[in-house]
Amino acid sequence: MPYTAESLQRRFRCTLEPGERCLYVWTRHWIILVRRAGWLLVLLGLILGGGWLWIHGMEPGERSVPELLVLLLGLIVGIYILYAYVDWRNDALVMTDRRLLHLERVILLFQSQQETGLDRVQNVRVTVPGLLGTLLEYGEVRIETAARGSDIVFGPVPRPRQVQDAILARVLELRAAFSEQRMREVVQRARAPRDRGATRDSAQPAPRRTRFRLLPPNPLVEGERIVWHKHWIFLVVRIFLPVVLLLGLLILGFAVFLPHRAPATLWALWAFGILALLLTIVWRYQVWLGDVYEVAADRIHDIYRTPFGLFGETRRSTDLGRIQNITYEQPGLLAVLFRYGNVRIETAGAEDLTFDHVPNPADVQRTIYQQQEVYRRRQQEKQWQEVLALLRMYHEAEGEPPE
Repeated sequence: MPYTAESLQRRFRCTLEPGERCLYVWTRHWIILVRRAGWLLVLLGLILGGGWLWIHGMEPGERSVPELLVLLLGLIVGIYILYAYVDWRNDALVMTDRRLLHLERVILLFQSQQETGLDRVQNVRVTVPGLLGTLLEYGEVRIETAARGSDIVFGPVPRPRQVQDAILARVLELRAAFSEQRMREVVQRARAPRDRGATRDSAQPAPRRTRFRLLPPNPLVEGERIVWHKHWIFLVVRIFLPVVLLLGLLILGFAVFLPHRAPATLWALWAFGILALLLTIVWRYQVWLGDVYEVAADRIHDIYRTPFGLFGETRRSTDLGRIQNITYEQPGLLAVLFRYGNVRIETAGAEDLTFDHVPNPADVQRTIYQQQEVYRRRQQEKQWQEVLALLRMYHEAEGEPPE
């Protein structure tokens, strides 16, 4: 059946963009499930069959403990079989009308999503592993992109050559439709009054300044500038021990020192400890606050600002146009429960960037792709505007009035 946005979210935790349609969903071939759970089914049969023979020869009063043991062992193996089945169903290759998504999910332990735009696909290769793959019609699909090390590999899938044909057909269709649509838009804007664009630009409101908050918005959106901090749980980890020690000193001072009239030396040490812990908490908060990831109109930045700017800042940047692939992962149970993860940005020729421990990594990935798409459209429109300007100059040189 065709997948809707709701069914994709429910089964694979995959969120589509507004107006995006799911075209195909390919899951792994059933041979993978057989390899993972086949021996477990055999083991379950041996446990139940052997347990029945064992219990059948006993007296009725002696069967309670063996029955409980056989039931417990069968339940454990059955849970493993169910887990293997659910894990097999959670992996998928999804093609929408805009992009390809490779989804990998291990329940409560790991989740990753690798995606690429269909316009970045250069080739699709199919590998059928031997005679069994030919007979059962399964194989591996490799989607090659322009980025180094960012190919999407998924399989084995049923009828891999049909998967290959469907992807390549959509890639060619999308390229042709996109180029024609964008050229029409550029020509229409070029023929329209020039002051219309200026009026639209001047009507945009200036971004509002955000007031100070202990935990700033994550992400912080200011016009075309989007800033992410690490997840708040990593701030808690940084300041947890100093806060506990600070509370302990406060309790010690007001519950022990004050009633027993401690000497001035102890009060001086107590005050020094309070001050030192307060400074430690503020310093570690500033370390967390200064470690940010930013996407601007044309560039993406990984920024580390030292506390209070005492030692400057370190900035790693790359153009949005150089980004070739973006993947994310949520490693471990805590990452899944608290919804944080790592987003890896692979670039063409430049140093790769990694947004570590950001909240909602799927949203971060999608936002970067959206910003990159806006940037690419602007660059392409700029090139076409230059072509139109050359055509105007040509008509003027020939003595023809430009359209």
